[in-house]
Amino acid sequence: MDLDAYVSAARRRMVGFEKTSPAEWDRIIEDGLKSAYADRDGLGLASMVQLMGHLLESVGRYDDVLGEIDHGLSFAVASPDSRLLLLGIKASTLVATGDTEWAARLGKEGDLLLPACQSAIARAKYRAFRLSVRWQTLEAVAQAEVDGLLAELAALKLWHERLFLLSWLIPYFAATRSRSEVRPWIRSLRLESAERENRWRAQDADTFEAWEQLVRGASLPAWDAATRRSRNAMAGWRHELLRLRDALVRRDSQLASLSIDRIENQRARLGAADVGSVAAYRWVAESLLHTDALVPSCAQPSNPMLNTLGLALAAGEAVAAVGSQAEATSALDRLTGLPVEVRSSVEWPVSRDRIEGLLAVRSGDLRRGRRSLEAAVEWSAANGYATELATSRLQLAELCCSADLRLPEHHWRELRKQAIAEFRELAIDPAYAAYTVTRALTLTGRDRWRNRLTRRERDVLQQLAAGATYKQAAGELGVTWQTVQTLAHRVYDKLGASGRIAAVNEAKRRGIL
Repeated sequence: MDLDAYVSAARRRMVGFEKTSPAEWDRIIEDGLKSAYADRDGLGLASMVQLMGHLLESVGRYDDVLGEIDHGLSFAVASPDSRLLLLGIKASTLVATGDTEWAARLGKEGDLLLPACQSAIARAKYRAFRLSVRWQTLEAVAQAEVDGLLAELAALKLWHERLFLLSWLIPYFAATRSRSEVRPWIRSLRLESAERENRWRAQDADTFEAWEQLVRGASLPAWDAATRRSRNAMAGWRHELLRLRDALVRRDSQLASLSIDRIENQRARLGAADVGSVAAYRWVAESLLHTDALVPSCAQPSNPMLNTLGLALAAGEAVAAVGSQAEATSALDRLTGLPVEVRSSVEWPVSRDRIEGLLAVRSGDLRRGRRSLEAAVEWSAANGYATELATSRLQLAELCCSADLRLPEHHWRELRKQAIAEFRELAIDPAYAAYTVTRALTLTGRDRWRNRLTRRERDVLQQLAAGATYKQAAGELGVTWQTVQTLAHRVYDKLGASGRIAAVNEAKRRGIL
């Protein structure tokens, strides 16, 4: 059996529009594996495992994918070509589940094996998987390397791998590049998917086009139930998150609730993929829609990857709306820890600068808030993010109007005038965007100059609130217990409290904890 031709035919059936029953897929896989093992064809086996992985990943069965890969690796011990390809597939699968440490180890193992690989096809496929892993972990990649690999995949007629790579290039570029740089790649994905009759990648292109539509300020059209069900799992997940974002911007609680239900359905299809939880997005929606209610905080990604970057930005926005001073400081630290190139996300198309600015205001650093909001205005204007531009302008104007930041009155009045005109054109009520800033200022404005706690004082307060002794807090913070004692007494003085319990209660009342 010519396994290359066999796998290519099966893949065309999988990503095209032909309906194939599970029993038929079982027969296709069984026949292909039987041929690979009979002929001791390591590369053929690797290609069959790749095909199986694609099928299993489409229904979230990542554990089964890894089991098949490990079985293939045990067979391919003496074949550097097939082993290299399987290592690339495994690294890509692991990073999809959030296991970045093992994915990085496998990448290093594969890089060492690469010079011994004789097959140009295996080398190119491996590099495609490796590059997708680097993008998913937000690693910067030189454009020349990207262009070279895409050209090589085309020369080798590895169209499936080329489209796979484009499906990861676009969300990475959406997070790190200007919109004008992303648009041509979306067009390429659309045209090449149509030419190769690849339904799955065409659906990815649909989602990326929806992202661009939302960025421009247009509302997304409704989907029918059949369209939602036919989406590949990742495209459907991203598309529904964009719809949630649209609903929240337009303050449409009914549509937001419907979006959350649909997101829950899409999340089930993704299985063990690490894309964030439905509960976290539900908390984001509740926080942004009901800013006067007490919304319990929710776990946020501590080390965001490309697939959880949207949640990191969404969570930051939610904390900026309803969080305490301490929560805002922690959320700001998380966003500041992202690579400097990361400016937005395809799932949550906001300006990172704007979210950082709001968090800085809520944590009490008004000057940093102003700088970040000014950067957000500049970035949104340069990249054509219509809703973000209007929001950033209005929030900067509200900050400068309400806080003593020495910006000429005519300047912030003009900003406000521009923003309101832009909101009117977008058919969006500007009240919520302005309210987010004024509420944050109210929180940090109580005894703003005399009684604002420093970062170190808040750290000590959090330790005391958790029940730590001075010595335990000192161990956690890496200082002496005498330093903790001094900082604690400063906290008590600023809060007008007589001791630990009173200070913690007062901090909660003021929104500091």
